[in-house]
Amino acid sequence: MFHLGIPIITVSQALGEDIVRFSGNKDLKRYVVPNVADATTFNCTNTNLPDPPVFFMMSGWAYPKTPHIPIEAFSRWLTKNPDGQLLIGGYGNLLESMKALVVKLNIEKNVQFLGKLEALEIAKTQNKTSAFLHCSDYETFSVVCAEAICCGTPVLASNTGGIPEFIHKDNGLLVAEDSVEAWEKALEDFMKNYASYNRVQIAKNAAALFDESVIGEQYWEILKNVEM
Repeated sequence: MFHLGIPIITVSQALGEDIVRFSGNKDLKRYVVPNVADATTFNCTNTNLPDPPVFFMMSGWAYPKTPHIPIEAFSRWLTKNPDGQLLIGGYGNLLESMKALVVKLNIEKNVQFLGKLEALEIAKTQNKTSAFLHCSDYETFSVVCAEAICCGTPVLASNTGGIPEFIHKDNGLLVAEDSVEAWEKALEDFMKNYASYNRVQIAKNAAALFDESVIGEQYWEILKNVEM
């Protein structure tokens, strides 16, 4: 299908490059239009910085997500910050092993599993947390990271796939290596600059990128002008 002269639209530059490598078609015409994040539901409603820090993880817990790494890194970080909290939402086949790891690390009093959450519940949780943590082997885009910054919540995420195309030093921190040591250091580095993040501006910039009206206009312009 990638050799029929039909242009493609991908949610990230990284995905387009992967398709080129997969297909072997270096002349494949492609466009990038990001996924939509509902900036009406996901918006900044709280600029107070939680003290002690509260981190949040939310996903469908299945591969390629690798949540055990930040959980263990958080456990190590707790040795110097014993009052820190980690909230975990979502469901999936990794959830039971995540709960078992929390017990093994003896950090049950610092970790709360929230279960499956609706969109508004996720947005409210984002707004009361210090940062959103997202560790994954690969992401074509990552809607949860986009929703986080729409709430003004800084993101600590794996430096993979489409994530580096919109997460940067002004709205979070990219973790170059998915190891416990690298994630522990990322938590430490983030907290050093914690107060410098402008949550209102993060949310404003994210809405300008991912609101449905913005994405709809981009998509329509491509369809109007695409050449077969």
